[in-house]
Amino acid sequence: MKLSANVVLYVNDNIRTAHLKCVSCKTQIFLREIEPAEDGGEIRTFGCPHCQRTRAVRLSPYQPLRTPDELALASEQGGG
Repeated sequence: MKLSANVVLYVNDNIRTAHLKCVSCKTQIFLREIEPAEDGGEIRTFGCPHCQRTRAVRLSPYQPLRTPDELALASEQGGG
């Protein structure tokens, strides 16, 4: 399978895909496969129905928002 692009996003089940276009023929691409990534995220593979080209989008695992106090504590401990 030949991948044309890799993009890192955060996992969001409401990800909109209508804007994803094939880099070759500009046709809308559709989800073909979802597989687990080593870091706990996902790799979603999209394919073009016109020219059969594929594109993989790597989604990082969901990370909940932290409060300002949690961020300050992580910064003090060097965990950014």
